[in-house]
Amino acid sequence: MSTLHTLRSYVSKSRRLLDDADIVRLRWLFVAILAMAALEVAGIASILPF
Repeated sequence: MSTLHTLRSYVSKSRRLLDDADIVRLRWLFVAILAMAALEVAGIASILPF
């Protein structure tokens, strides 16, 4: 979770330097990374016998 916190603080710090289009692009990238991580966790959870 520290990586997620670091990424979130980096995005909030760099938000002042970016324009709106870059913010939207970063947000979609962040959502895509979270979705891929969730799918990976779901795949691992489906393999586990509980």
